[in-house]
Amino acid sequence: MAFSGISVLHGRVGLIGRSTDIFHHAVWSEELPTPATTVKSASEVDFNDKLHSQSAFVIQAAVNANVYVGPNPAAAGTPMYRIYAGTSLVIPVDKGDKVRWVAA
Repeated sequence: MAFSGISVLHGRVGLIGRSTDIFHHAVWSEELPTPATTVKSASEVDFNDKLHSQSAFVIQAAVNANVYVGPNPAAAGTPMYRIYAGTSLVIPVDKGDKVRWVAA
């Protein structure tokens, strides 16, 4: 059975050199096959390490989706990102942020 929906991976993204981002230190992941909000929230804080890491979500989509990210992603004014089927998106986040998606 093919996956439908989105997959969310939480961890840190760091900078190598001046322009190359690298995802490292995965903390948790959730699959949301139908429109919903993640149960877990971002737990990683930014680190002052040699990679200048920042907490981030990597979102992979099997469907066209509107993705909302914030501490209450259902609230008005929450930033929205459009992600297309077959693509992924890295979104820097703050501690406590969650992901909600709806069909685009």
